[in-house]
Amino acid sequence: MILTRKGDYGVRALMYLAKQPPGKLSSIKEISEAMELPQVFLAKVMKQFVRRGMVTSKRGIAGGYMLGRPPSALTLREIVEAMEGPITMNNCLKKKSPCHRKKECDAAPVWEAIQQNFIRDLERYTIAKIIEGT
Repeated sequence: MILTRKGDYGVRALMYLAKQPPGKLSSIKEISEAMELPQVFLAKVMKQFVRRGMVTSKRGIAGGYMLGRPPSALTLREIVEAMEGPITMNNCLKKKSPCHRKKECDAAPVWEAIQQNFIRDLERYTIAKIIEGT
């Protein structure tokens, strides 16, 4: 699995917002320049975060974005899923799997274990922990 640019940009944008003083609004341009992200693409990323309540926004000249929750409450899993969708290591693990062999497949439990470990690791890391370097 490779994290797409969208996922990477999302993590970087939230890291930037987490480092700002409480209540400070940051513009797309400001975030874009500081984190070296394309503005148009970043705007789409931020819209998804706003829809999920991870970020709040204010329109207008003095507007911008700030975290909607504390950095300690924003996990990598939530961020990745906001950008990439549900985490699935293999198509057979999707809820509506088209695989008719799932029940007899020896590999399915292995994929499921790997997926659960990956999800658990993503849940362990928050934006706060990343910034702190832990």
